[in-house]
Amino acid sequence: MDENSTKSKANKWIAFAAEEFRQARRRWRLTSDRKFSEFTGIDARTLRKLNPLHLDGSLEKETFDYIISTMIYLCPCFFESKEEQIEEIHRLERTLIEVDRKSTRLNSSHCQSSRM
Repeated sequence: MDENSTKSKANKWIAFAAEEFRQARRRWRLTSDRKFSEFTGIDARTLRKLNPLHLDGSLEKETFDYIISTMIYLCPCFFESKEEQIEEIHRLERTLIEVDRKSTRLNSSHCQSSRM
């Protein structure tokens, strides 16, 4: 598969992922790449690939999964109340599920034909 084809497939999910990531960072009050990188240990150059204004189709979905999984792991360190932690974990889990849906090659017609 050539590079342009790979990037166009990535762009189908990456815009959604970038917006969800932007919203999560606002909730965490870590809107700069540097601060987020310092807190999570994730390279700031990788985080820049999720800038909604300059999307980078070279970001692997597995890398996005790793970023969100790291955030889930760090929720207890960042949010004080158990209620806030659980709420944020559920939001991040929903983000992972939606990105998986948007990045998959299957569509709803595949699901209906397999039930028959």
